[in-house]
Amino acid sequence: FTTLGDARAAKVMLDRIENDPTGTAVITPLFQAVGSFRQIDSADRLLKMMDNEKWNTLALDAGRHVSGFDQQVYETYLEEDDIEYRKYEKEQYPRHPEILAKFMEKAATKFWGPLVNLYIPLAMQSRGNAVDPVLVTLSTNVEPDVRVAALTAIGWRLKRRNSSPDALLKALRHKDPMTQFIAAEGLARSGRPEGLQILLSSLEYLENVQLRHQAVLALGELSDPRAVDVLLKLASEDGHALQESAAEAIGHMRKSPRAEEIGKLLERLAKSPMEGVAQRALVGLRWFDSPSGWVLIRNSAKSNSWRTRMIASEQLGYATDAASRDVLLERIRTDSDNDVFNAAFDAAVKSFGPESLEPHYAVFESSDDHTVTSVGKSGTDVLKIITERGDTLQILQTLAKSTGEGFTHLETILMSRSLPSDDVMTKALAGDNAYTVKAAARMLGRTEKLSAKVKTAIETALAKWWADWQPKRENMLRRAGQPDEDTANKAVAVCEVALEELLWPASRFNIAEKTLIEVLTARPHDDWMFSLRKQILTSLTNATPGLLTAIESVMKGMHPELRRLSAGLLTKFDAKQAVKLAPDFFSDRGLYARLATSGKSADTAKANVSTPHYQPLALPSLITSKDVSTLAKVAKDKKAAEPVRLGAVEGLGFMAAEDAERVLAEIGGADGDDEDVRKAAWKALRRSKRARKQAFTAEGT
Repeated sequence: FTTLGDARAAKVMLDRIENDPTGTAVITPLFQAVGSFRQIDSADRLLKMMDNEKWNTLALDAGRHVSGFDQQVYETYLEEDDIEYRKYEKEQYPRHPEILAKFMEKAATKFWGPLVNLYIPLAMQSRGNAVDPVLVTLSTNVEPDVRVAALTAIGWRLKRRNSSPDALLKALRHKDPMTQFIAAEGLARSGRPEGLQILLSSLEYLENVQLRHQAVLALGELSDPRAVDVLLKLASEDGHALQESAAEAIGHMRKSPRAEEIGKLLERLAKSPMEGVAQRALVGLRWFDSPSGWVLIRNSAKSNSWRTRMIASEQLGYATDAASRDVLLERIRTDSDNDVFNAAFDAAVKSFGPESLEPHYAVFESSDDHTVTSVGKSGTDVLKIITERGDTLQILQTLAKSTGEGFTHLETILMSRSLPSDDVMTKALAGDNAYTVKAAARMLGRTEKLSAKVKTAIETALAKWWADWQPKRENMLRRAGQPDEDTANKAVAVCEVALEELLWPASRFNIAEKTLIEVLTARPHDDWMFSLRKQILTSLTNATPGLLTAIESVMKGMHPELRRLSAGLLTKFDAKQAVKLAPDFFSDRGLYARLATSGKSADTAKANVSTPHYQPLALPSLITSKDVSTLAKVAKDKKAAEPVRLGAVEGLGFMAAEDAERVLAEIGGADGDDEDVRKAAWKALRRSKRARKQAFTAEGT
């Protein structure tokens, strides 16, 4: 039912739970399935079913799914409540705060644990005011944990959802100190001073250090002048338990009359050898927002401490100047620590704005193999975003700075795209980075047609990289055995990345003939030319007379694979010339077979059958054509070398022809002839007859 997705199944499943006389219903899976359908109509029935002790927790959880508040919310979204969060919500199932509120109200009399740990935090981030009444009710609950959780949620909503402060103001008068503190904190973080004295008192009287830290931070956000002296004192006292929090909190006091003193203190603390204090001072400097403070934050983003780099990067997300953005992109590209990398990415997205892809491109330029499918706190799929929205030219340029899997991912994106505009491709081809040019050339090699503008760009680029490759290769040879040999080798290899790929579209579309001929014929004994020549020979779709001459020169070279490729091209583009050249390559059986495509190949075999070295190559052709006269002449020639005569005799025997058998009988019966030749003739004769008999029998059958 859940696989089919038919919403009517939810009602049927609830019926099955309620009408179970034999007690055989699988209750838990049924409730889970009902929740998965997210049918609003199921809410009222689930609320009633909570009255049954056997079903109450299951019905409550199913109600959470129906409300839509079972879906994950990332902490970074809750803290900022930015545009990205709204986009994130739109991608999920709808949330229904009014349904969540009903289940919370029902649960308030039964389940305090789930309320505190799950439902109140869910209600806190809901939009609208549907949950506010139930939170207000829970804020007066007799159970301290429920009351505190509700007040915490109300305080958060006061700041980020514009909820009413009345419940917090009322809680300031509660007899429980913890209740008073949470209310005061919530008010202060929203800029309301009613709980100031409670927060100041808590710094001295609360035993829980964590709560005292919260009080300091709340006082900082309140930015009330009455708290400046206390916060300055705490921040200035080295080793104080609250110094770190105070270092962050005083950053909010820039409008204070003591702003100059605060700024100097923050800058001193940011350089403190105590990392915790220095790191919180960086946060304070972000709030203080002074030019010198931002310089310190940018410098701290390059600290040896990974945590300092991470915190500094987080603060730079609130800056929009070019210098801060450059630092963030540098962290993304170069930092090996995964926490710093993710923090820098989140900060860069915040700084550049949601529409910019600069941080996403930087991910692919990372020198470490960080993931590209789950980046930052929210697990952004950078690969998907660049695939869908990335600019082709920008991807080409980013490819040049990528390594490892990042390079592979970008190349895959490019190869899956249709060819962009001529302007994009010509700009890419004109670049100085070998990898950008390589990718552009590969895209062009796959297309069906090129414009004149792009062809000119390919010709220019090919000439440029060929001219650059040659002196680098000479330098490489000179540096052999020298300390800088590897550097010279790498220079040639990088240059060859672009050169080799450019040869593909140039050869396929008959571009830059002069350069192609040079590559085919230059440095005939240089092994490093192999891959370049092979690229041309495997890509050519046509050949001019000049190229055919160059192909002939390669065919006469020393490399077997290039010789075979050249022979195939020559046969394809100029069969007459191939046949004409075939006799010169009779000793290379594979090459000769490619070239000798007409009857003239038999003439070459006849001319070479008397030569011991070439006879094994000539015999197959003569046997196939049953050229009895030629082999008979060689076999009967008493002046010929014995191995040659024996080879001709064997050839006659393999023909299995009556004409050949008469010749063999004549040789076998010739008195005075070489005894070994005569014996070979009789054996060949018997073999020939057996072969003819077997063939006759098979044909008759």
